[in-house]
Amino acid sequence: MDSDLVAALRSRGITVITTIDVGLTGKSDEEQLAFATAHECVLYTFNVADFYRLHTHWNIAGRDHAGMILAP
Repeated sequence: MDSDLVAALRSRGITVITTIDVGLTGKSDEEQLAFATAHECVLYTFNVADFYRLHTHWNIAGRDHAGMILAP
């Protein structure tokens, strides 16, 4: 997590929810994406390979999510 980015977004009135905020630290990628989807949040992660794979699996299964930002 980029704490400077989180702080900058929040200072501009953008709602940002981190895994720490909601107790998802240590939870699976699937659980994190499911939470984001249920709350209509875009997921931002540096874990490009795993979340790209998860996005592909969800897409094949016909499951939607609010979006992902995959940052290398």
